[in-house]
Amino acid sequence: MVNEKEYTSDLVSQENTETVIPLDNIQHKIITDSKDNDNNLSKALVESEFPGDYYPIPQPEEITQREREDAMGAYLMMFASIAIGLPLPIFNLIASIVYYFTNRQKSRFVRFHAFQALISSILINIINAVAVIWLIGIYFFQAWELDKPANGFFLMSILINIFYFVINIAAAIKAKSGRMYYIPFFGRISYDRIFKNRMRSATEDIINKPPN
Repeated sequence: MVNEKEYTSDLVSQENTETVIPLDNIQHKIITDSKDNDNNLSKALVESEFPGDYYPIPQPEEITQREREDAMGAYLMMFASIAIGLPLPIFNLIASIVYYFTNRQKSRFVRFHAFQALISSILINIINAVAVIWLIGIYFFQAWELDKPANGFFLMSILINIFYFVINIAAAIKAKSGRMYYIPFFGRISYDRIFKNRMRSATEDIINKPPN
């Protein structure tokens, strides 16, 4: 049988040997753990909502029929001047600008195709505008002659227009089927502009950056 005095003495001895943790240390640890948990939670939310440096590209089964039609319509703005009845390139550019700002609040798929159609039309519209002004000066005001440089420029503009027409029809068909289509040079610019995850980059402290 255990002696009651010895048992009581053992309990007192154990209590005396326990380590006493200051209250300030406990509060500091609780605050530190809380901050770490908050940071980890915020980081997890950012990574789950905005994974990677780019937003995921929507797949055809995720794109509605209306979105496909809106994306395809962006490439049909090249026929705007013909529809109006005035063969002036400026109307095509204006139509592309209006179409982009009208549809940019829709899905990222529509916004990509609308933006790509807009920026890819700028160069061809500048070339066509120069060609129209040159032809008007030659045939109506005799300001210039139809010499070799003029013939070379008109031939080049015709070839570029054919290439632009084929590319835009291909892009429109792809958009109608719910697929991405990257026009050379302009496709990369459009992808970075529309799918770049800027919100994720803003949440991170980046020290080393790529060249501008």
